[in-house]
Amino acid sequence: MDLSHQRIVNMYHDPKNIQGDPVWEHRKEYKIIIVDIAAFFTLENPWYWLKKYFDVDLISLERVYRRKTFRNEYEAIYRDIISLKKKLKRDPVIIIEEAFKEIPFILGAESVVRLLNATGSILGVLGGAHEMIIRRLSTELGFNMDFYDYIRIIRDEKGSYHILGDLLYILNNREHKIRGLYGRTKIYEMFKNIVDVYNVDPADIMIIARDNFFRDILDKVGLSVVFNPIGEEFIEYVKSIGSYIITGHMGELENFLKNVLII
Repeated sequence: MDLSHQRIVNMYHDPKNIQGDPVWEHRKEYKIIIVDIAAFFTLENPWYWLKKYFDVDLISLERVYRRKTFRNEYEAIYRDIISLKKKLKRDPVIIIEEAFKEIPFILGAESVVRLLNATGSILGVLGGAHEMIIRRLSTELGFNMDFYDYIRIIRDEKGSYHILGDLLYILNNREHKIRGLYGRTKIYEMFKNIVDVYNVDPADIMIIARDNFFRDILDKVGLSVVFNPIGEEFIEYVKSIGSYIITGHMGELENFLKNVLII
């Protein structure tokens, strides 16, 4: 796969540029892709880990991220990674530059949504997000989310999970809402409605989440949906549509930094 600098810049400036790419054309297609909103927030954590492991000032990278300009984002990060070699007192710092040639940068939420939207799948967002966040994503990226929710998942001192808040999702432009405190079966009902309304095989649904919470729910209520936690399966999927993404829970990212960037 050609992962040249210019190809990556072009792809993330407009992911539609990769349509027609042989790798893109042979990707696994999902009719519906549901992204746990909490997964978006974890995407920003790589800056923390880079700071922790490299012990350098990466404020400029964060400012670039906030500008939400994809071409500038990559190019600025690439320049800053090169400049880090002067600050890092380690011999194999070239690994950092080489790694970011193959793994261009760690995507933010808007980049992920833009990339997934370019697949042509129906895109939905779940979990703990205020409506304004969802509408900002859809407005800035120029398309409408098909469903979203307000749920908040909390963990008590005993380690048990509880779901609070209203669940709101939109199917075929019709809003559905489940109010107040509710159990896992309510989430099952939402997924079942999604399957029924869109008339899709559950195997054609990808769920991208930061942990196994939704898989546990679906397993217990008997709905079999392809679940791709942010990890190897999702990474392989994104690689299949043109590049590589590092996301996920702290353990995965920590392993990446230790095993790839720091030897």
